[in-house]
Amino acid sequence: SPGSERRDRTIKRDLYLAAGVAEIWIVDLDARLVEIHRPVAGGGSQAIVTSVATGTLRSMRYSEITVDLDGLWEELAEAGR
Repeated sequence: SPGSERRDRTIKRDLYLAAGVAEIWIVDLDARLVEIHRPVAGGGSQAIVTSVATGTLRSMRYSEITVDLDGLWEELAEAGR
């Protein structure tokens, strides 16, 4: 949400990584942007994939997970978002 974006990108991301989460997806609905973060040695994370607006986005860790970005944005627009 707009009110928690900074917290999502820092505190929550770091907590998830510390807990052993292998991949974190951050979706910015307004900018139509998806970032996939993966942990790096020594702590922290690196944005591995940044995708804007169109196409299909596939998880690098879990190849069976894909997202049709065109369909996602269309559904959100229909829902009034």
